[in-house]
Amino acid sequence: GFLLKEGTIASVKNSEESALKLIKSVAKKTRLNLHYCPIILKDHYQLKNRYKRRARSIKVPYEVVNNAGLLIYAQIEGKEVSLKEFRDNVISKLNLPKGFFSFKESKINLPWYIPVYQKFVGELKKYELECYIIEGIPFRDKYFQITEKTPINLINIIKE
Repeated sequence: GFLLKEGTIASVKNSEESALKLIKSVAKKTRLNLHYCPIILKDHYQLKNRYKRRARSIKVPYEVVNNAGLLIYAQIEGKEVSLKEFRDNVISKLNLPKGFFSFKESKINLPWYIPVYQKFVGELKKYELECYIIEGIPFRDKYFQITEKTPINLINIIKE
């Protein structure tokens, strides 16, 4: 087996030295371009690109994909009865296209840009609801992870 390089969770001990030694010895014998891709580059670029591809293929209409390949949307939370009233009295009047919001598991999800308006924030307060901008890894159900959850009151609200 391989041993991990000290202080890392994925780098193999002596792999960088071995890769550079191999490139140096083979480079003299070929006209092919050779390169060594360390784990940090793989993590940064390959994972980001993988997330972007996956996010584009699974996103629903109320989600957008950011530069890191994460899904962004707004999430409204509170008592289920308040959420239902809010949906019936506020969300329904927005005339959102089909799929632009969901109501399940005591949460309403919708595009991130809707709750940043002062009028909308006032309605949230009236129904005693909390709203967050959610940023998450592009997976569904048990594999979905929230990477950032920003309360709407920390965002610059747009005056209408």
